[in-house]
Amino acid sequence: MNKRNAYLAASLATVVAGAAALGGVAGRVHAQPAQEAVQPSAQVVLAPVQMKQMHATLAAYGDVLPGSLQSVSSPSSARIARLNVMQGQSVKRGEVLAMLEGDPAVQLAYAQAGTALRQANADMERIIAMQKLQLATQSQVDAAAKAKADAESGMAAQRELGGAKGGLVIRAADDGVVMALTAFQGDRVQPGTPFMQIGSTGNLKVVLGIDPTDLPKVRKGMAVGLATLAAPDRSVAGKVAEVQNIVDPKTQLANVLIRVPAAGQLVPGTRVRAEIELDGKNAFEVPRQAVLTDANGSYVFQVGGHAAHRIAVRPVVDNGRTLGVSGSIDPALPVVVQGNYELAEGMHVREAR
Repeated sequence: MNKRNAYLAASLATVVAGAAALGGVAGRVHAQPAQEAVQPSAQVVLAPVQMKQMHATLAAYGDVLPGSLQSVSSPSSARIARLNVMQGQSVKRGEVLAMLEGDPAVQLAYAQAGTALRQANADMERIIAMQKLQLATQSQVDAAAKAKADAESGMAAQRELGGAKGGLVIRAADDGVVMALTAFQGDRVQPGTPFMQIGSTGNLKVVLGIDPTDLPKVRKGMAVGLATLAAPDRSVAGKVAEVQNIVDPKTQLANVLIRVPAAGQLVPGTRVRAEIELDGKNAFEVPRQAVLTDANGSYVFQVGGHAAHRIAVRPVVDNGRTLGVSGSIDPALPVVVQGNYELAEGMHVREAR
């Protein structure tokens, strides 16, 4: 075989071997099965759902006021000889607030009342002695007794007016705080004119302002949670005592009166936030983030058999923390609270661990 023929034979062998190799690869490729399509899924967080009676709440703001007010005044013209309190000071029942000293005219009237009483006592003794000697009649004894009683009443009245030595002592009628003070030690006060105001702290009241359109929702006896703006987590329980069906011309709000027991964090003048618990309704309680809304309305996703199912709902109760909804909800299936924005009907889901 010459060189030309040897070269052609070698080239032909190379081509044949390459074709055989390609054929083997193609055979292996066609022999592999087609890969299955991947089903889309979403990772979600689930929460249980239950039917229960839920109470919506109505938020309002108001101020703490003393349970009652005691105005302090003098029954006669007097001078404040000693003042033991200042505005804002807490006082206890029976504590001496002030000492009043009557003016000269009051002191003179008190002295005259004392003289009249001593004279009446002396006359009474003399008439009784004369009666024993049969020198006075029973009618004279009765007249002397009446004169003595009148003199005793006059003396008591003058003592109340502050004419007695040491003056008139003013005491607190109840535990409270000095809300107002318009006179000071050494000042003269006029009869019947209040110069001090004591607010009782034995029980407190809160006046809330609510929108007039919410008045039909509020009734006497409803439970109320109160908290100061400085400590919103420390709640004090109270009850609706009165609903005033009149609108305040300044605030354009209607007032609701709440009675609360004395509490350390609630003192007169404190600004508070209140949540009034309204009438209850039966509804499915779900977390707020479980409820979504689009053009077709509100809905939730429930998971059954690892698949998401869209359920139309209608919110009926909002208590600020959770929502109460109505609809074709299965209470045995959980609702999706995270990852629900990515879901569609029938989508496969896996729960986050």
